Amino acid sequence: MTSPLRPSRHTKMISVRLPAELVDQLEQAKVSRGASTTKIVTEALQKDLEPQLPANWPPAFFGIGVSGDPDGSTRVDEYLAEGFGR
Repeated sequence: MTSPLRPSRHTKMISVRLPAELVDQLEQAKVSRGASTTKIVTEALQKDLEPQLPANWPPAFFGIGVSGDPDGSTRVDEYLAEGFGR
């Protein structure tokens, strides 16, 4: 597999305008982490763009009721994968 940080037919170059303060922070991060601009920006974008559960998940009442499903506690991953409560 080709590294996402090296030019290839699977990568694209973009240009962005950033506030000077953010560029300064990026330059400091490059030095402190010993990483390239591409690596730092790619990691930040991947982290920011990955799907996230709502901040209030799971709800405080989760698991305190009786569902009538005798094996519900053993199937919790299935319920969550199905989007329980949505």
